[in-house]
Amino acid sequence: MKTLACLFSAFVAGSLALAVTGCHKETASQQPQTLDGSVVQLRAALAKTTPQIQSKLYDGVVYNIRYEKYVDALAALDSIASDPSLTEPQKMAVSNTLSLLTAKVKEAPPAAK
Repeated sequence: MKTLACLFSAFVAGSLALAVTGCHKETASQQPQTLDGSVVQLRAALAKTTPQIQSKLYDGVVYNIRYEKYVDALAALDSIASDPSLTEPQKMAVSNTLSLLTAKVKEAPPAAK
């Protein structure tokens, strides 16, 4: 009886571990649907880049998005995208943010001068 209880406990624990691991992989591969979510992923992807890229990210992209200067943010993000030192996951995060930011620029009315 003890053996059966141990086997059942091990089976339940293993199934739970596989379910949690499977759920984690699925959520990590999803593309963000909002610009804010994309910026969060972009910040995480570019966390270990050069100080120049970090400066462009925070002073150019994040700052300008915060104050709804989407065209300026787009220019800063383009300069980050052209950096040859980016890895493929970093390029993908930049590309995702670029597409959402471009859509935001198209839907936003021009800023009053």
